[in-house]
Amino acid sequence: MTENVAPTLSRRAPAGEPAPRPRPGLFAVLTFLLALPALPQCNFTPVFSDQFRSSILDLAIDGNDLWAATSYGVALYDRSVDPPRLVAAVAVPGTTHLLRLGNGVAYAGSGNSLAVLRKNGRALQLIRTVDAGAPVNDIAVTTLALFVATRNGLAQYTLDGSTLYVARGDSTVDVFTISPIVQHTGTIVAPSSVTAIHAHDGIVFASTAVQTYIFVAGNNVGSIPFSMTSLAPLAGDVSFAGSTDRTLRAIDFTIPGSPITLFRDDLPPSGGTINRVTSVATSGGRAYVGAGDIGIVDYDVSAFTAPFPMRSTAFAGATSIVS
Repeated sequence: MTENVAPTLSRRAPAGEPAPRPRPGLFAVLTFLLALPALPQCNFTPVFSDQFRSSILDLAIDGNDLWAATSYGVALYDRSVDPPRLVAAVAVPGTTHLLRLGNGVAYAGSGNSLAVLRKNGRALQLIRTVDAGAPVNDIAVTTLALFVATRNGLAQYTLDGSTLYVARGDSTVDVFTISPIVQHTGTIVAPSSVTAIHAHDGIVFASTAVQTYIFVAGNNVGSIPFSMTSLAPLAGDVSFAGSTDRTLRAIDFTIPGSPITLFRDDLPPSGGTINRVTSVATSGGRAYVGAGDIGIVDYDVSAFTAPFPMRSTAFAGATSIVS
């Protein structure tokens, strides 16, 4: 009897039997697999880029131009119409979260880069990007200089006239004069670590993670119970302020140690992931609030002038009042 075993490439026939031959089909398949090179992987080349959504992270106004940092890049709106109409947009590498205007151009902080842009007719043009070496935290523009704060250097800073205030991420705020030269003139000490700083009309607002301290002439005169992330003056000592929530506030700082909230409004939440006031800009009787995925909220503040209504109490037939 012959052995009923399928031949393999390594099997030897018993003594006295002819050597088995490999199956032609199996040999051909193995030859095919060994002879041909592996198929190359598909090469993907980017041919188009567009923003999936606009997350408004910062705002700036120049005449009728409303500039916005949209995370994806920079967008330009025409605010001569109400609500403002989108005119142009341009992509900027990185996450664009900061925008400042000055000297006829726009400076955007995007990741580790400082981007320089300008308006060209009805279009936006990205002139160049400069590697800052670390994430850009803040930008201050003056007539003769551009100050850029990064994680490797300054934490955050702001300008008030010819004075530069610098927060370093600890409890101190350095004060510099920038005219005619940059010179350190003093230090403000806050009760806890300062995460953001704003200044207006001689008042310095040093924000921590939970509240904001108010300084006048280097002295701590009071505080407000929220972290101020944005500040936009309206008239006199009245300013709009944003925090790490969806609330827009109008506050009277006439007496810095006793600020009075004149107005507050909670913005409607969106289905996105960024639901907070990120920037406020005021001009021409309008207040524009950038609020992440909520978008840009437009307020008519033309009638919001002194005397400001504080509160009302119903009386029956009141005819006279004295204080």
